[in-house]
Amino acid sequence: MTGARSQKIAYQRLASLASEAIPGGSLLAVRSVRGGTSALTRELVVRAPTGEAEHLILRCFVLEWQGTPREKVQRERAALSALERADIRVPRVLWTDPDGKWLGYPALIQTRLPGRTWWPQAVQPTGAVAMGRALAAIHATLLPAELPSARTWVRWTMQSERARGSWVGAHPEARAIEEAITSVGDRPLRGAAVLSHGDFGAGNVLWSHGRLSGVIDWETAEAAPRGADVGACLIDCAVTGGSAMAEAFLEGYGSSVEDLWFWELLTALKFALLYVEWLPIWQSLGMAELQEATVRKRLDDAIDDALRRVC
Repeated sequence: MTGARSQKIAYQRLASLASEAIPGGSLLAVRSVRGGTSALTRELVVRAPTGEAEHLILRCFVLEWQGTPREKVQRERAALSALERADIRVPRVLWTDPDGKWLGYPALIQTRLPGRTWWPQAVQPTGAVAMGRALAAIHATLLPAELPSARTWVRWTMQSERARGSWVGAHPEARAIEEAITSVGDRPLRGAAVLSHGDFGAGNVLWSHGRLSGVIDWETAEAAPRGADVGACLIDCAVTGGSAMAEAFLEGYGSSVEDLWFWELLTALKFALLYVEWLPIWQSLGMAELQEATVRKRLDDAIDDALRRVC
């Protein structure tokens, strides 16, 4: 099969998908989407029967990371369906194929929200406060029964020798962190579960005209205590934007969280292993001046602060 013929067949298949997502619609264009590392993503521009151009996002899941591709489609669909009436703007799912029958791998089509991911906006106090308020609105939403529990991966992380082996050498305080998070057993998991984004942070928030315009990338949504999202985002804020960003985020969230240090330390271990790999991503999303030494110093400070609060 020639390259031209292959491209034609692929376009025809996407045209069929467009008409499935918007009945009677016709595909006008297929565009690349900047950013996004968790899925293969394309923008589909579709002419609706009304004549208006609708902008949709096709997300195709191919990575066996934090769940199977099939599970990711199901989790994203469940979370976004629950959030349709929430006080936070999220994409609306129009079509799903969890079995990968159309494109060879699980996929979904959703509406495209206005705006872009832009870290400098999130770093501003008003931006970080807006992020905290958005997360509070997510956690106030009725939890869908279809989502998996965070208990599974947390228990594995705490008990797995492979996980513990990866911590060694990642950070000078790795042993102290391990001792702290394992000493409390399941206590942090006993809190009431809420709808958790699973990867909430500046990398999955959109901004338009200086305002938060939506939250995207829901394939790791789960049922978890509020601290799972709050602690992870708090470390993300502290490392990429500094302590002022972290404090503004907590101000926006507006509620105290039990065992917050536990979730911060779990996230800090992941950051210690991966921050060098993530640094170019942060730089490409507006943080061009962010340097490795700055990130490491902020991570060290955040870990020290969380360890002081262990109880």
